[in-house]
Amino acid sequence: MVDEIALEEMAVHFSKYNKIAGLCWKHSHLIDPVLRTKFTDGEVHFGKELTVIGVACFGEDELYPVLAAPTCKTENAGDMEITLTLAIERWNVTGAAASVGPVWSFATNGDATRRAAGHKLFLKKPLLPESPLYGILNNMPGLNTMTGDAEVMLDFDFKHIFKRFCTLIRSAARIVLNNSRVINSMMLSRYLVWLPAYNEASVMKLLHPDDPQDVPRAIELMQAIVEFSKSQYSILNDSFSTDVNTRANLVSITLLSNLIESILVPFINTKLSLTEQVQSLSCYAHLAFSIFRVHRRLFMPFQLYYDTQTCVKNVIFNITKQQLLDPYKSFFLGDCGDNRLELMFGRSRMIGGHNSGCSYSQALDRLGTAKDIDGVFNRHPELDPGHRRLSLGKRIEDVDHINRMMWRGDIISGHCDLPSAWRQGREIALSILTTSQIGPINYSFADLFRDPGTNILCPLGKNKYFGIAEEELDDSSRVPNLPPVVPATLPSHVIETVISEAGDIQGVHMATDEDDEELMLTFEEELIAQSISDIPPTQPHPLPTVPSALQGAGIRANDYLLYKGRWIHKQTIC
Repeated sequence: MVDEIALEEMAVHFSKYNKIAGLCWKHSHLIDPVLRTKFTDGEVHFGKELTVIGVACFGEDELYPVLAAPTCKTENAGDMEITLTLAIERWNVTGAAASVGPVWSFATNGDATRRAAGHKLFLKKPLLPESPLYGILNNMPGLNTMTGDAEVMLDFDFKHIFKRFCTLIRSAARIVLNNSRVINSMMLSRYLVWLPAYNEASVMKLLHPDDPQDVPRAIELMQAIVEFSKSQYSILNDSFSTDVNTRANLVSITLLSNLIESILVPFINTKLSLTEQVQSLSCYAHLAFSIFRVHRRLFMPFQLYYDTQTCVKNVIFNITKQQLLDPYKSFFLGDCGDNRLELMFGRSRMIGGHNSGCSYSQALDRLGTAKDIDGVFNRHPELDPGHRRLSLGKRIEDVDHINRMMWRGDIISGHCDLPSAWRQGREIALSILTTSQIGPINYSFADLFRDPGTNILCPLGKNKYFGIAEEELDDSSRVPNLPPVVPATLPSHVIETVISEAGDIQGVHMATDEDDEELMLTFEEELIAQSISDIPPTQPHPLPTVPSALQGAGIRANDYLLYKGRWIHKQTIC
């Protein structure tokens, strides 16, 4: 899994190697990083963020960071492709693939550069008939079976998908469903107040949160839409309702509710079995496929469609791999995505007092400390306070973090018949689509999937993927990042009371920073300042001789630079 965390743009000095760090990985090779009096010529940037790649095993909570490289955010898909390829190659060359296990998938969030790189790396060739996976996956019509080398898959974090769904619902871009009905925050604010648990103020807070990165708030909005649609059966079933416009709106909201429920509940309903989870995800894949064929970008951004369908595909592939590896072991959907990397980032921010600014060396230290804290919490989960932003919501049985120990449904991988669950999910989607105003030609799955170029990732056929091309980089579902809060620095003031010779107060003067220099001069400083102009000009002195190298206990000569005749410690300039 790969993600990024903020860095303070500055260089740091590693005295052990006499080298500077904190420079962007894309350009740092253009110069010699050894800290001397003069650098070699070359363009280099400070790192703005830290790209971190971590490795985690399915069935375990541990995360192992294997790469932490500063980035200047100028990388393109080709650069990221090199980075991901190198990480996998080093994993295999060092023997980790043999001792720990091969790479099954590479998870990220909705970053456009990593999406394009991942698509090129992990959807490069069809699944071969001689593959052990082929016999199962080939019996799931509509499933995209393109893979990378060694059948590595691309994955997208499901919590980011939830946030992006809600960002789309709240945005001005809107969602168009069911005979071109528009669903946006204004429309939902009109209907969600019908729920007993909400009033106008709480609905506005739900649709316009202070923190768009808040996962519990996103899940609460999705659940509210689902709950509302299920509470309106009387109006929906009344075909003779006089309020035609309201009924049409409710029908569209119900279709949206079925869509988001099918991708939400597999990750949060701890009572579901693995078979029921696959059925629900299959239902989402077929619903989104049919609606996208009709409304395309008006339904959802190409990037969000690609990411959600890729997430579903990755779950199916990884369950199949687990069945072949050990069918008696469980498969927990929460192990997909990059949630464990996000949790480590949360720990590192906590170590820094929730200060997002840190140097490269501080970031490395914090990641190491966060790894130690994770080890303590894994051994003593009762000590873990959780992370508010990443919580799956307290409305789910009052649980802050849903993990495999809390899951009550049967998630033994061998108990799930994948082709059967996939077909049952398709039937559920058909029962929903037949009551909508989507044309039957768009959900005639048997006919559509006979075309080898049509599948859930290529809804319009011809093996055409959406959300990858450079001209499609506009993503209205992208969750905005709030700028860090910078405390305002107030100018310091000094209050002076002016007193006359008779002892009367004549006035009050407010002295600011600009007056500090004049106010703080002592008698000796004032005397020196006035006498400087009387000093005759002096002749230029000869150049000073080079001082001898510093010596003494604890002094390392390599830690110092000679600058303008003075020895300067390298840590003072990095």
